[in-house]
Amino acid sequence: MKKQLLIGMITSGLLCESSFGNSLSDSTTLGYAYLSQGKTLSKVSMNRENLANDMEIIRITKDGFYPDYQIPTNAQDCGKIFVNGSYVDYSQSNFCKSNFSKRHVVGMVATGLINSIMTPLGALVQQKAIYMDGKSFDNETFMEVVKNNNLEKYREKLLEIFNYADVKKTSIDKMYDQSLTEYQNNKNLIELKYSTTDKSGFFGNKSIDGGYSIVLHAPEKRNYDYHSIISSEEDASSKVESLKTKIDEQYVKDILEYKKYLDSNFKSYELAGGSSKIIQHNNNVSFYATIKAPMQEIPYAPGKKITIHIPITIDYANVKGMVPKEYTFQDANFNMIMKTDNGLSVNGIMSNKIQSFITVKSLTSYYQNLVFNISNMDKELAPEARDLDNGTRYSLITSAMSEKSNFDKVTKSKAQAIKINYGYAVKYKVNDTNIEKAIYNTKNYSLYDVIQQYI
Repeated sequence: MKKQLLIGMITSGLLCESSFGNSLSDSTTLGYAYLSQGKTLSKVSMNRENLANDMEIIRITKDGFYPDYQIPTNAQDCGKIFVNGSYVDYSQSNFCKSNFSKRHVVGMVATGLINSIMTPLGALVQQKAIYMDGKSFDNETFMEVVKNNNLEKYREKLLEIFNYADVKKTSIDKMYDQSLTEYQNNKNLIELKYSTTDKSGFFGNKSIDGGYSIVLHAPEKRNYDYHSIISSEEDASSKVESLKTKIDEQYVKDILEYKKYLDSNFKSYELAGGSSKIIQHNNNVSFYATIKAPMQEIPYAPGKKITIHIPITIDYANVKGMVPKEYTFQDANFNMIMKTDNGLSVNGIMSNKIQSFITVKSLTSYYQNLVFNISNMDKELAPEARDLDNGTRYSLITSAMSEKSNFDKVTKSKAQAIKINYGYAVKYKVNDTNIEKAIYNTKNYSLYDVIQQYI
């Protein structure tokens, strides 16, 4: 029962280190304290060195102190055990050899409870067992050594010199930050103005954004780090004032060098944009434009307003769905208005002009040399009645007609020379007379006039 209880305590993590307190911190390393037999301070050094067996290292950190190994979260086995057919010796790990690790338990446990870890015992030929040598970090002893060797004094000295170095680094970093802020703010004094030449004949006085932008062309930020001056000393804690002097001397040199670098490299902006642009006016009309930027780099002139003139030429228009927006045809009995939407569907509004019922039998559309017919409609209109609202939507523009309604690289003169034949036919019956009648009408449109309906 005792053996089982021991295993339960280990596997459940009850044998773990106590709370460490505020001074135990695995933060940024400032230096290393070397202690003989893990008790008496031998020296403080900036560098990690290989140690003799009787030496122990305590890392002096920004927020406290820490051993020169990772503290295990639970009790760790520091014995020699038999695992999967071979011995593993944990006793030589830095933690297990440390003067700050203390033994939790030494015992023998029957491995009827643990099958994966085995050590044969000579006295117990048939029974397999393991030896446990559990250790955990001794925080009390560790902090006592820190106190007895007055390591806080060394930490304060190292913090003083490292903080001094950081202040100088921050100060020189601000030189770049200030130059960059002035450079960025000066960008607001640069204005881009576009002028337009319309060769298409359709663009007119529409406003346009050529899509150009001013891109910062800032130099790289240099990194000045004075920690290397501190690390070059064997024991910086004993040379605080002399190290401050060395840092100051290097800082003055760095300022002069950095100022020269910033003055010569914050010198221009980049004007970024394309040489052409598609300007989408709406779903039916787009324009192709060419753009010629006057320069690629804009000089950095602090405090001076600069205007960059960028010429844009509208070369031509690409148009699609060029079907007249409204078409009316009628006779003495019947009137119909056909309204085309952007999707090339047609809303037909029918009106009966007489005092008899009319039945519409079929509708036919004509676009260029293409024809499409909707038959067997049998739509009845009451005497002197009209379709409500926008009437009824009819699919009278076929995909073939739609393809013929698209025109690329169109200019005014080209569009004026292109004619579009477009119209409708309707067949209806006057119910009182049982006589069928038909209206057929098409017109020739200038493509230029149709485009004007969509601009």
